[in-house]
Amino acid sequence: MRDRIIAAIIRYRRISVITGILLTVLSGTGIMRLRVTNEHTAFFGPENERLQAQLALEQSYGNSSFILLCIVPDSGTVFEPEVLRAIEAVRAQAVAIPHARHAEALTSYGTVSAGLGGIRLRPMFDPSDSLNSADRARIERRIMADPLALRKIVAPDAGAAGVQIYFAKQERASDASSEIAQAVHRLMAEFERNHSDMSIYATGGYLLDDAFAQASYRDLRRLMPLMIVIIAAILWFVLTDLSAMISVMIVIAASSLTAMGAAGWMSVVLAPPSAIAPIIIVAVGISDSIHLMLAFLHAFRGEVDKQQAVAAALKQVFAPIVLTTITTAAGFLSLNFSSVPPFRDLGNIAFIGIIAACAFSLAFLPAMILFLPVNAAGREHKRRTIIAATLSGFVPGHQRLLVIGMSMVMITCSLGLMRVELNDRFIDYFDRGFAFRRHAQIILDRLSGLDYIQCSFGIPQDMSLSDTAYLSFLNDFDQWVRKQESVAHAASLVHVLKLVNLQLHGYREGAYTIAQDGIARRIIARSVAGPHTSAAAARFISRDATASRFILTLEDVSARRMRRLESEMLAWLEAHAPPFISITTGSISLMFAHLSERNIRSMLWGIGASLLLIAVIMGLLGKSIRWGLLGLTPNLLTIATSLGIWGHIAGEAGIAISIVIAICLGIIVDDTIHLMHAFITSCRENRGDAQKALRTAFAATADAICFTSAILTGGFLVLTFSGFQPTVRMGLLSAVTIVSAVIIDLLFFSVLMLKASCCLGRNREYD
Repeated sequence: MRDRIIAAIIRYRRISVITGILLTVLSGTGIMRLRVTNEHTAFFGPENERLQAQLALEQSYGNSSFILLCIVPDSGTVFEPEVLRAIEAVRAQAVAIPHARHAEALTSYGTVSAGLGGIRLRPMFDPSDSLNSADRARIERRIMADPLALRKIVAPDAGAAGVQIYFAKQERASDASSEIAQAVHRLMAEFERNHSDMSIYATGGYLLDDAFAQASYRDLRRLMPLMIVIIAAILWFVLTDLSAMISVMIVIAASSLTAMGAAGWMSVVLAPPSAIAPIIIVAVGISDSIHLMLAFLHAFRGEVDKQQAVAAALKQVFAPIVLTTITTAAGFLSLNFSSVPPFRDLGNIAFIGIIAACAFSLAFLPAMILFLPVNAAGREHKRRTIIAATLSGFVPGHQRLLVIGMSMVMITCSLGLMRVELNDRFIDYFDRGFAFRRHAQIILDRLSGLDYIQCSFGIPQDMSLSDTAYLSFLNDFDQWVRKQESVAHAASLVHVLKLVNLQLHGYREGAYTIAQDGIARRIIARSVAGPHTSAAAARFISRDATASRFILTLEDVSARRMRRLESEMLAWLEAHAPPFISITTGSISLMFAHLSERNIRSMLWGIGASLLLIAVIMGLLGKSIRWGLLGLTPNLLTIATSLGIWGHIAGEAGIAISIVIAICLGIIVDDTIHLMHAFITSCRENRGDAQKALRTAFAATADAICFTSAILTGGFLVLTFSGFQPTVRMGLLSAVTIVSAVIIDLLFFSVLMLKASCCLGRNREYD
């Protein structure tokens, strides 16, 4: 069967070339249909319960996305008249931003008074007012003592002020995010032109979405050219022949175009994780071409006919390429178990690319070799044999040393697994080359963080939010949550009621308490959203007035600490909340904090399926269950070793950890399959002479394994130049895994095969 396929490939080479070109062109036209999403919700599938909780909160309380502008004077405080005028100008412009509902700032911060007309809201002061220094100082003291204002619209040292902009819900959030981000950038640019003695920074959900879009476009624009340069340099070093190098580059380009075009025809929307698919396809798909090309150059010697050399090369690598394609493709397909949609898209696009790379390598590349001239001077280059010669001389004579030494190294490295911490914070997804990251860090240091948690407390329809038992519970929760070290700011209905009561009583000492039931009921009933309602209760009350919410703004905390705080909070609520209260928690911060854990749980099935497939393929290759289990050994050891190395070096892994395990299981098993196939084949030819078989296997595969591993490592290291940190971590961890795999396969697994062949019997296994 194999020989007939090889004969057909050589005989119909012109058809292979024409078919390959047509397939690439037809598929590649789909690239024009690709588009990039800029929504952070793209990381969460519709089945994600935390996304559903967040959408439910938005349904009850309105859009939770906001933008926080931070104004920092070079000297003095934000209560200086000229700074207040600048803040008011920004607030007035902010209201004009598309989709903005209202904006809060120092200059619009409200106070209440009671009279014949009932409770009235008015700004605490206006920059245009001619206030004397004593009045201004009194207002400043009141604002600085207000827990709702502190670290939200004014910094604790009064050295920075915030302008918080709230937005209406949009039907097409992706288009709105770009429009809002552009308007904010224009506002900031105008502010900087008009106020050289002040600085302005911005953060918020819409700017986060804009940063996601920038990350996708930047990776596509910058990383692919760098990848091509690295691949071309390594290919020239390995092949030393221009025609061979061009043939391989055409194959990997065609594979990448086919996959990305197919993604376009399937209406895939790219996000930062899936946007790197062409880079991964180039890095992974080149392995097949390298193995075939090196086998051809090895066979093409002296006066040997080129067609005979191509046929010999295809016979040598046909089965390993098909088997490694199956395992690699299975590794990428296992990403469909991921709970993160962009990773599922990455897996499906890469799967198409890997299948295309196999088809082009086995059909299109041999035809290209036959049509293009090959430089005879490059046929016997020593670079292609030096690794195999070194291993053949060293490994058989140092088996005991290699087993003990490698075991000690792998155990030491694997101990780092205990240091690996899952940590996903969306601020840390971007490096400091992004303005979003720089601004977010400055605002976090000077004013407030972007991480927050919302808690919604619902009541039955026949109750009122002004009920004494309900307000007492809110007050108890407020007292508890303020003692938590990670909470920087807390705002809720109970804070509003206390503040209003304090203002109604002329800021008398002891008046910062919950208002009496009648007053509380009137305040809740008359809370109306408007341009001067920062002290009103409306933003904390659900649309049907059957729930109120706490908004907890957090310090600069890790995702692990955020998850622990949520657990502690839910435990307290379970112990102290009245039975009639329903509790919902959610936020974008919590969604990302749980992303790694959720994705690892969902990926366990995919990783398990990949391991089972690898074991089956290894068993079929060796015609023995023992060989199947033996073939799993180096791959499991590689995963443990590489993750341990990562634990020692970096510690934090985040969402990249589960993705790397799934992808790399399919990639690193390629080395094992090529080496094991060559060893078993040689054993059968040499009637069980294991040491001779190992030397033959090294001669046939060692150099190709090292060269393809070098290309894979270089390809994944290209990802470290991304500004999107999950991509950086995935690239670096994958590179560590690939290097670990080639070392373990050549120095440890080769010895295991020698030992296994002796244990199984020299002749019985190979007759």
